[in-house]
Amino acid sequence: MDPRLLIILAAGAILFGCLYEAQPGDASAAENGQDQTNQSVAGAGGDGIPTAPGTYRESMESGGYSRTFLLHIPQSYDGSRPYPLILVFHGHGGTAEGIARTSGFSALSEREGFIVAYPQGLGMQEGQGASWNVGDCCGFAMGDSVDDLGFVSSLMDRLEDGLNVDRKRIYVAGMSNGGMMSYFLGCSLADRVAAIAPVSGAMMSPGCQPSRPVSVIAFHGTADSIPYEGGSKPVPGSSEPREFLPVRSEIGFWAGVDGCTGFANATEGNISLEAYAGCRDGTAVALFTIINGTHSWPGSASLPPDSTDREISATKRIWEFFRAHPKS
Repeated sequence: MDPRLLIILAAGAILFGCLYEAQPGDASAAENGQDQTNQSVAGAGGDGIPTAPGTYRESMESGGYSRTFLLHIPQSYDGSRPYPLILVFHGHGGTAEGIARTSGFSALSEREGFIVAYPQGLGMQEGQGASWNVGDCCGFAMGDSVDDLGFVSSLMDRLEDGLNVDRKRIYVAGMSNGGMMSYFLGCSLADRVAAIAPVSGAMMSPGCQPSRPVSVIAFHGTADSIPYEGGSKPVPGSSEPREFLPVRSEIGFWAGVDGCTGFANATEGNISLEAYAGCRDGTAVALFTIINGTHSWPGSASLPPDSTDREISATKRIWEFFRAHPKS
């Protein structure tokens, strides 16, 4: 391993490790498919949240809409100690069930011991064109000025009230429009979120001013439809082009927010890591660039056999990074 990276490993606990190809069962093909969840059952905690291990479809009212989310509680959870919480956001047109399968976080939670929730975005009709309002994107949620920030904040409240959640270890990850949501929540809920993990996302929230340092790990392919080098293009829900920042500029913004002083980079195969350490409050910032990577979740089992996105598991690296970076 590149000795420059070992400095970052020691200082910032950013884990590059051996690259990882998805194994069967880590993730499935698409962001749509059959639901294999349960409705709420007896044994609920505060505010009606289930407390028994399992996967549940839950609902709540927020901002004049009925909102839903999937909740996975691992078999090891018994409420006796606080568990980390990860919120995982689907992309435009996706579903909570789809990103649960694509990312494979529920299976990983069984091995590692954390709670995971998958919020559902809103569309013109249920199950159609679901999106997240992050300011300058996307779809129905942006056009109807849906208060997704209020929804997520209320969802966090419910989960904290009903389950034994470690409030220093609340994390956010997402794909595409969900990756944009990850950035947005890092900007807007920095007092509650320890770290974010945007995958194929972009910063589309003007005036981002985090109230405290937030750790960031990002994944982006050089052939992604969200342009790696930045540029102007339309977004879902608008015919007007939006300006995309270069991915490295977005990561540089967070390194500045976190006051990082150390930097190293390394490349292995088609994966490049740029890592910042020496950041305030124990935070760190990392960008994994996938050469010729596309608009996809790296490591997903559904990827073509020759895809360079297969050379790293975003899910595994995200959890390793999250685990190493609680809120101070």
